[in-house]
Amino acid sequence: MGALLLLATFLAPSASIANADADIAVEMPAVKVISPLWKSVFNSSEVLLSFEVTRPQSWAEVFPGYTGGVLYYSVGVIKSVRYSLDGKVSENVTVEDNAYALTIGPSSRVFDFSFNLTGLFDGPHNVTVNVFGSYKGEAFNFSGSPIIFFVDTAPLELEGLSPESRMYSITDISLTVASSEPVSWIGYSLDEGDRVTIAENATLKELPAGSHNLTVFANDTIGNFASSETITFTVAETEPTAPFPLAPVVTASVASIATIGVALLLYFKKHRH
Repeated sequence: MGALLLLATFLAPSASIANADADIAVEMPAVKVISPLWKSVFNSSEVLLSFEVTRPQSWAEVFPGYTGGVLYYSVGVIKSVRYSLDGKVSENVTVEDNAYALTIGPSSRVFDFSFNLTGLFDGPHNVTVNVFGSYKGEAFNFSGSPIIFFVDTAPLELEGLSPESRMYSITDISLTVASSEPVSWIGYSLDEGDRVTIAENATLKELPAGSHNLTVFANDTIGNFASSETITFTVAETEPTAPFPLAPVVTASVASIATIGVALLLYFKKHRH
């Protein structure tokens, strides 16, 4: 019989794969990735890859011909493991697994592995564990589920914030902010109120006179959170506008007309005589 190739993209401890040649179900070893966790974020370019591979208990069968008690031996063996990081495959690591060791009762076996992933760039990465071995003399290999994680060595910073810490003589003030990297959400809190989401720069409208404080918040594209320093600024009191002096103007106009009328009357009287 040719080598049996068993492939799986994800296998939980209880999962199995059918052996088409022998028409039986073969339980595959379980892979548990301890680090990195799914969608975890690291602030370092070096990440520890740690995982366990468990040889199934179902691989243990009764040792034939032994009359002194019930002894078991494993009919499958894990020979090596490797991992794939962003599509680049590592070297195989040999596993010391004695398939013929006798045990009293069926038993599983757990193998621990750890590798340092170094020189990682900022951004998303994916890592997959591959296991190689044989079951009843037939070769197999399979891959665990890919784990996606992120590296972010540069923290999100908010800069270029306006309004500034000064007094304003207007009540509508522009809110502007710049970030050190792309953001997925941005908002602000005025005078310790609820956070208000904004899509871009905004305007703080009809602010009452007095002191105000403003804090801006943001999330980058992988979920890192940042907040600005709290800015304190003041809106000045507006002086009331004095009404136009209509009454004095009207009085002056009437007085002027009366003066002109008296002058014309004297003029006509003088010329009649």
